[in-house]
Order: sequence, then C-alpha cells, then structure tokens
Amino acid sequence: MRDPRDSPRVRTPRIYRVCDGFTEGLVYAMVIFSPWAFGSTDPWANWVMNIASYLLGGLLLIKWLTRWRTGYRPSRWSDPSDLELAGGNNRPRPSWITALMAVLTVLLLSYCLTSALNARATFYLEELRFDYHSYIPWLPHSYDRGASWFSFWSYLGLACFFWSLRDWLLGKTRQERHAEREEGYEEYNSFSATPAMSSGGSLPPSTLRLPHSALRTPHFPIIPERLRRLLWVLCLNGAVLGLEAILQRLNGTNKLLWLIEPRWNKTADSQFGPYAYRSNAAQYFNLLWPVCLGFWWTLRRRAKEARRKVTRIGEGSHLILLPCAIIITACPIISISRGGAIVSLLAMLFAFPILIVAGRRGRWPIQLGVFMIFAATTGLAGYLGWEKLEKRLETIFTDFTDVMSGRGEIYTNVVQMAVEYPVLGTGPGSFASLYQLYKKPEQHWAGYVHDDWLETRITFGWVGFSLIVLLLLLILARWFGSRGIPAQWELVALIWLAMAGCLAHAKVDFPFQIHSVVFLFTLLCCVLSCVSRRE
Repeated sequence: MRDPRDSPRVRTPRIYRVCDGFTEGLVYAMVIFSPWAFGSTDPWANWVMNIASYLLGGLLLIKWLTRWRTGYRPSRWSDPSDLELAGGNNRPRPSWITALMAVLTVLLLSYCLTSALNARATFYLEELRFDYHSYIPWLPHSYDRGASWFSFWSYLGLACFFWSLRDWLLGKTRQERHAEREEGYEEYNSFSATPAMSSGGSLPPSTLRLPHSALRTPHFPIIPERLRRLLWVLCLNGAVLGLEAILQRLNGTNKLLWLIEPRWNKTADSQFGPYAYRSNAAQYFNLLWPVCLGFWWTLRRRAKEARRKVTRIGEGSHLILLPCAIIITACPIISISRGGAIVSLLAMLFAFPILIVAGRRGRWPIQLGVFMIFAATTGLAGYLGWEKLEKRLETIFTDFTDVMSGRGEIYTNVVQMAVEYPVLGTGPGSFASLYQLYKKPEQHWAGYVHDDWLETRITFGWVGFSLIVLLLLLILARWFGSRGIPAQWELVALIWLAMAGCLAHAKVDFPFQIHSVVFLFTLLCCVLSCVSRRE
C-alpha cells in the first residue's frame, strides 16, 4: 500500500482562504457590535447586522462556487470517518438532520416572503389606518406589509449568518490539518485490511480523516481552534459588557453607555448597560453565562489532560474565564429584572449539579472550586442588586390588574387574536399594528405580547409556529448524531440550559423581538448544529 505522504498535497485555493478570513473577522465584529449597539434595538443597528449577514451569505456562496469549479474538498469535522472513506464513500453527504434543517430554513423564509408579498393590508402609523389589498386567503398573508417585509429581511440575515457560521466552524484550520496528517498515519494504516486497502488503493491526505478517538491525543484540542476563538470573543466581550453595565448602574446615570437617554424607560433602574430595558439585558446575559461556564470547564479539563496532573492555581489561560463567568452570571440579578433573576437562579440550580457530576471522578478541590464560583457569584449579585430586587419581587403578584407590570390585560386582549387567526396567523411582525383593534380605549397600546410563544403563534399561525418548533428540535437533537465537532457533554448541556432559560423567559417577556438576543440565540443554535457526541 502506498504511503499517503507520497500523494501530492492538495492546496487550499487562495480565494477560499480569503473568504474564510473575511468570514471570521465579520463574525467577530457582529458578536461585539450586536449588544453594544444598544442591543441592536434601533432599526439602523438591525440593518447593520442584516447587511453584515448578507455579506457572510455572499462569502459562503463564493466558497461553494470555488468548491464546485475547482473540485476542492476542504477538510471538515462533519466529513465521514476514515472507515466510511475506506469503504468507498469518497464524497461526504450531509446527514438527514442537516438536510432537513436546510429545508425548514427555506420553508420558513418562503413563509415570511409569501406573507409580505400576499399582504392583506398596509398599516400607516401616522394616520392610524389600514389600507386593504386583494389577497389569496389560503396562502400566508399579513395585515402589516411593511412590518412583514422588515421581519423577512431580518430572518433572511439570520439564516445567512447561521449557515455561513456553520460552514466556517466545521472547517479545520491549517494547523489542525497538519496535525491530523502527522497523527493519522498509524490510524490510517490500521485500516489496511479493508477491501479498499487490500486492493492496493490509498487515500490522499485531503481525504484522510481520524476517528473521534484520535482527537483525545495531546495534539488535538477538545474544542477545535475556530470554535475556541469564537467562544473566547463571546466570553470576553460579555464580561466587558457586564462590567460596563454594573458601573453604569452604580453611577446612577440614566444615559445608555453614558451617551444617550432612551425614548422609553428613562430611569436608571429600568435600564442596564446599553439596553434601555433591563429585562432584555438580563436575557442576553442569561444566554451567555452558562456558555462561559461550560467553556471554562472544558478548557480546564483539556489543560489537566495535557499535563496529566491536576491544574494548579495560576496555570492556564482558562482561568481568565472564571472572573468573566462570575461577572456575567451576576448581571441578571444586578439588573433587578424579576424574570431575569428568577431564570438565572433556576439555571444555577441546574448548572451546579451538572458540573458536580462532570467532576465526580476528580479530586475534592474541583468540586469545592465549583461551589466557590457559585457562592462568589451570588454574593456579588446579592451585594449589588438584591435590596432593590427584593422589593420588586414582593409586588410581583399584588393584584391581577398589575400582574407583572400590566401583562395581565395584554394576555386577556390577545386571546381573541389567537382564536381569529389560528392557522396562518396575522403575518410576521404585525402584532403591534393589530393590537389597537383589540384593546380598550383607556388601555396602553402594547408593542409586544410579553409572551413570545403566544405572539409567534398569533403572527405565524400554527403552520409557521410548527415549522419553527420543528427546526429548533432538530438543532437540539443534532448532538446525538455521529458526525460533527466532538464535544463534551457538559458543554452541550450548559448550552441547552442557556437556551432553555431564554425559552422559559420568553413565556413572560419578549427576548425574541430583540435582535441582539435573537442573534446570540441563533449563534448558539449554530454551535449545537455543528457538535456531536464523543465516541
């Protein structure tokens, strides 16, 4: 059998490397920009994120065309194992879960596009009137054409971001490809008894793949380089954001980032950091801190395996993540958002046993260290935010008319909307314009239901709502597949925990109407769509 080192080396096309480099830089810029641009709540910030996402989609298209024109096949974590390649499967095919995710993405975008094109009405806010159009009733339609078009462009941007980031994350860096070739010869030769090898054939280095067991060697990180860099940017940016939010709260200013006084929520206690609504800030931090904690745990385990000894204090860059995790975890409580604090405390109750179980084979200092992390977090949060939060929690259920800041009357009014538009909904983004027809004259005109589950069912109907739920379930189930980035179960469990907290909070608030929160949720969905169990 011919040694694979004798085969000519397949070089990455220059344009492909350039596109990968621009993709990485643009993703990092979006991660940093999204929360700092006042949560991307203003239309201008939303459009900046959309345009950046379209650029990512264009870069992905160029990479696809490059693969097709040149026949280049990049080394990817989602490729078949070496056993499958040796058996003759030389062209990797996407798993059925990935293929179904792509189909559902197209269906959802088509649903939004059809609703905008087949609009039942256009709403003019200045005149407070609807201009009705002819439409096809059995197709998705919208009662606010402008809002549905805006929703479609936003969802298109999120779709471009998701698939472009996924393609980039699954690719292997040059160092990983070189290490794979060096470490893979022994694994490669171990399959020489297969029919493909016994016939004298050989695999070129570009198709050489290692089984997941080989990734446990010291040359291969538990988290691949691209995903590791992305998580570092997320965690460090979140820690700086949290520190700024805490300092802004202690300062008492009612200007976001000490720059702008928002149109709504003008008091300092109702804001937090760059967010004009403290609950949206808490939702963002609650999505982030379990990821930061899981990232620290995974890097700590890698450092221990690499040195074959217990990590000592002061060793390893992963220790930087500890203060980052403490700051980010404390922020939802310091924000004095009732929903954010409750979700954060419940998530901590689940995160603690996850790490205790994950470290059950380690020494007692590890378990003590986990306890100290949560103790330090609750101590910091309690010292800076519990006094005001306690007063707000005492009035959360004073009477029905003031349940959770007036949400009770909104829920009562929108029940009829769900009954009247059960199948196809009122159209993406159309709730705010229609709510005026269902509220009483003396009641406040709400822009959101404060229940994203219900608002999604009203605007998308059961058809669109089912597509969204099915897509989310596929993403959550992707880890049980056999291909992808091999991930530790505790990291995946903590990401699931972060997303579950956001979904639970969405029952009493509107995190999925805030672009920065949806963007981070989409990013975590993308990470989950790339990872798989370690064999």
